[in-house]
Amino acid sequence: MNTWTFILGLGAAFAAFVARTGRPKPADPPETEGDGTDEAVIEPDPPPADDDWIPPGAGNPVHALASGPAKSPEIATLLAELGAYLEGHGVDMNFTSPEELTRMNTGAHAIPPRALWANIVPTLILWQERIRGPLGFPMKLGGYRPVDYNKAVGGAPRSQHQWFAALDVRPVKDHNTKANRRALAHAGARVYLDSPADLKVGFGAYGAPTPSNIHLDTRFRRRTWREADHYIDQVADS
Repeated sequence: MNTWTFILGLGAAFAAFVARTGRPKPADPPETEGDGTDEAVIEPDPPPADDDWIPPGAGNPVHALASGPAKSPEIATLLAELGAYLEGHGVDMNFTSPEELTRMNTGAHAIPPRALWANIVPTLILWQERIRGPLGFPMKLGGYRPVDYNKAVGGAPRSQHQWFAALDVRPVKDHNTKANRRALAHAGARVYLDSPADLKVGFGAYGAPTPSNIHLDTRFRRRTWREADHYIDQVADS
């Protein structure tokens, strides 16, 4: 089966996967991403050619290149390619993995089209240099979401996860303390305040005075949402 045939059949494959494994769990908490939810996606755009870069937020989201279990030969090959790409573009793969960035909460992995791979690079580098490195404790990341999956978990209609430009970040279970979650939100707030305007950092924080997690994206639109301003004000006043 060639790649394009696989892509065209992805919708049916996703439905079959859900039938086998159960409906994906809703995002916790529900998202807004401050992205203009009135701009609802009507239909996904056609699959891109591999060499056609799609910037964050451009057009409508496109379907995943492929999805399935990590042990599938096709998925394993694509995960290895994605990992090599990220490492070759300056991402420290000691802090994350292609498996983590593509894992859905059903247990399967969704591989973004290659035209989106560049989008996550500045977000990952910003996270690893300004948040993960300075704070020191290990973190759990949420990355790419294909269109149907994003809708199923209650993601924002134009969530930047669909363009592979966004990260959801929280401490891993053994380090998931209130102090670490507050430190994470304050670090995200500093990133938002200190980053150059042309990086267009989006920063969301979910919960106050202690967040459950934060959201970080780049190169779409500079904005904040939910309780982000609570932590920005604390950082600005410190």
